[in-house]
Amino acid sequence: MVDEKSACNKIKGNGTVSLKEHFLTRLAALEKTFEFQQKVQDQKNEASNEWRQQFKDQTEHFVNKEVQEIRDVRIEDDIKELQLSRARMEGKASQAYVHGVLILAGLSLIMALIDLLVHWK
Repeated sequence: MVDEKSACNKIKGNGTVSLKEHFLTRLAALEKTFEFQQKVQDQKNEASNEWRQQFKDQTEHFVNKEVQEIRDVRIEDDIKELQLSRARMEGKASQAYVHGVLILAGLSLIMALIDLLVHWK
């Protein structure tokens, strides 16, 4: 557009511009427009490439639903196993306590019988 104005300044004395100058002016304007549009398109392509790269990173690093569901099932199984193991350990601990009490009761009974036999005579 600027070139068209400069072409208007080159108007001959009778108010006309030569055909060659007119085409050169239009060609220069089209080239500038093309360069501008090319620049805009390059920026759009660059933005699209950034978006594609982000999407690629997301698909590479994020876990999809099926994989997460499998992990959740495994975690739930591990939790159940730990709960069972804990219950067994508590059962063993309380069973050991019962055995200890039975041994003490047996010893107490034996001591009481010995005491009765000693005092009975």
